[in-house]
Amino acid sequence: MELVSEKIKLQKEAIEEHQKYNDAEIEKKLNEVTDSLSQINVINKNNTLITKHIVVLSNKISDQSLTEKKSSKLVQLESKLETRLKKLEKEEKFYEENHDCPTCKQSIAEEFRRDQLSGINQTKGEIGVAVKDIETQIQITSQRLEEIQKIVKHVQEHNNEIVRHNSTISAVHTFISKTQKDIKALSD
Repeated sequence: MELVSEKIKLQKEAIEEHQKYNDAEIEKKLNEVTDSLSQINVINKNNTLITKHIVVLSNKISDQSLTEKKSSKLVQLESKLETRLKKLEKEEKFYEENHDCPTCKQSIAEEFRRDQLSGINQTKGEIGVAVKDIETQIQITSQRLEEIQKIVKHVQEHNNEIVRHNSTISAVHTFISKTQKDIKALSD
């Protein structure tokens, strides 16, 4: 009888120790779940802040397509003006080198030649000023496009950071599910 009582007592002690171990493990795992949920909350807050920053940055580059169009039009206009300058230079060279029309062999009046050369020089001056203005505008637009590209790169980096955060959240959720299964198994 004593032997059975002793065996029962040892069995009860083993069960109590096993229960204490299980309770300690359950407590440890519940703390891990709580810590993991806190980690998710921190990551979500970071994602919210990053998203707000992305919105601010996106607002700073809302003129991107307009700036790109403006840059393209300025380059086209500069090209047209340079073509016009070359044409004027050909005309100027013609009036400087020819006193007679090469086609009809008639004499070109000196006053007409001077008027043409004067008009060509005036137009060339105006176009030259316009080209310089356009070059300045192109430079300003190019600088703005560089700023926009830096901001776009910054936004992409933030988006990549959010993706990494979301991957971490997914992994933590998987860990929480596994831990909750472990808690249920220990409770059972």
